[in-house]
Amino acid sequence: MEKTKLLFFLACAVAALRAIAGATLEQDVVALRGLMGSMMNLPPGWRRSSDLCCPMPWKGVKCIASRVTELKLYNMGLRGTVSGDIGSLAALRNL
Repeated sequence: MEKTKLLFFLACAVAALRAIAGATLEQDVVALRGLMGSMMNLPPGWRRSSDLCCPMPWKGVKCIASRVTELKLYNMGLRGTVSGDIGSLAALRNL
């Protein structure tokens, strides 16, 4: 019985770690998608990948622990406005 409990605990821990490390926080994805809607001339990779941090981050996007921490948008040829969605990037430290 103890082995079963231990195996169950380990399986839950592994699943939780994969969920944390494996995908960008949904709030950040929604915020970046909002930014995409207000800009033109986006890098091609921004439309191909549904996850902006994993496995390869979008060009100009830096992530730590599945959170967007930095946006380097200069010299990318982007046109448009920066929407208010950028305020939802709670872990953003550099723009």
